[in-house]
Amino acid sequence: MNKTVVSIEPINGNYGRALKKAMTEFPDFLKNVKHTANICILISLDSAIHPLYTPPELLHAILTIIRSKNPRADIHILANHNRSLFTRLLIRQTGLARIAKTHRAKMVLLDEQRYVDYEIGPPGARYHVQLPGMVLKKILAERAAWLFINMAQFRTHHTTTLHAGMSGLLSLLPGENLTQILSTDVHRLIVDLLAAIKPDLTIIDANDVLAYGLIPPKSLRNEYMVHTNQLLVGEDTVAVERIALELIGARPDDVKHFVFAMELAVGKGQLADIDVRGELVHPSLGIPSVPLLRELPSDLDIVMGKKMEQDEPLLNQMLEYITIIHCDFGGQGEFSIVVGDGFREEQVQQLREPIIVLGRRAYDQVGEVLYKNAVDIFFIPYGSWLDQIVAVLLNVMGVSRYKFWGLSIRRVWQAFLSAKLHGYRYPFLKLRFRTRRFLLPKVPSKQEKK
Repeated sequence: MNKTVVSIEPINGNYGRALKKAMTEFPDFLKNVKHTANICILISLDSAIHPLYTPPELLHAILTIIRSKNPRADIHILANHNRSLFTRLLIRQTGLARIAKTHRAKMVLLDEQRYVDYEIGPPGARYHVQLPGMVLKKILAERAAWLFINMAQFRTHHTTTLHAGMSGLLSLLPGENLTQILSTDVHRLIVDLLAAIKPDLTIIDANDVLAYGLIPPKSLRNEYMVHTNQLLVGEDTVAVERIALELIGARPDDVKHFVFAMELAVGKGQLADIDVRGELVHPSLGIPSVPLLRELPSDLDIVMGKKMEQDEPLLNQMLEYITIIHCDFGGQGEFSIVVGDGFREEQVQQLREPIIVLGRRAYDQVGEVLYKNAVDIFFIPYGSWLDQIVAVLLNVMGVSRYKFWGLSIRRVWQAFLSAKLHGYRYPFLKLRFRTRRFLLPKVPSKQEKK
């Protein structure tokens, strides 16, 4: 049996040199680049915070290689922040838009695309997901005519355990139904997406690996990030991910979607089937497994129900951003968070306002009671509505949203209006006004209460 090649290169501050050397191990792929008119690159854009997005230097490196082989190639770069912060703003913040323009590549912002139903899964267990029309009509419908390059940032994750080449394909999905998807078997979904897309090349940036899956504030980031200085490249996504597991010393059995990928034989995941080119350097300290230390405002009240299993990830994400806004931007403010299920009556009496009701279960149980006794109430039903989480927290903690984004008012609104003209679907404009009455279901105003 022929082994699949995975190339490992030290980055040493130079993505261009590292990627160029790694690509010498894949002459057949480079030959295909030369003779393929259509090339698609899926980049990572989980946040505008390092290291949660594809570095502009790495995108520049792969585009330079492609243009050197095929100056006339039609290059599409797929980008999507499917947590409802509009992608057009993030590609400007990160500098990725400028890199694409320099290399005459087209940025395809998936949150501005029309999504259509697509059937995936093994025979006898097919189900529907939504994928961008561009991906379906062009790439999947004419797969042999396209090269698909999958670029992922390597980190641990509180939902998928490991975020790398395989789980990075989740960024193809729309944000509005991501929560429902994550509440099902997300690991099976990852493998089914991999089987449908079949990337021709996977590049995993493991230069700085963020631990524990959550985003720490800048003041704590070094404690939760391990500098591994490694770039992993391969034509088999499963094989590249297997070497990534070796990099952090994780067991394959601990990552469910990797186990499913082996069961369904969508790639080679056994070390005996992988030809590793280069030296795999293990970090001396490994990845910390301790929870994120949170620096929370002293005037924050958190009211939790008895049943927190389903809502704990949602609360963790909320506390993650509270920590960032508090530590990095000096956010303060008195407010309460109500989350979970199974509250005692005295728990929800005389709460500090404003009150954030987090999750459907909390709203169904105590929402009406709170509305009768309180004035300032926010309701956030889903963890995937990151724009609502950030907008609410910036509001109650007294931090300017423009300071948080690091962009001027003019640039933010320019990006938003441009996104709307190109088909952006989320009600971002409404969320950015200084109002506490935008959440669903509709919260009665003070005048309506009177």
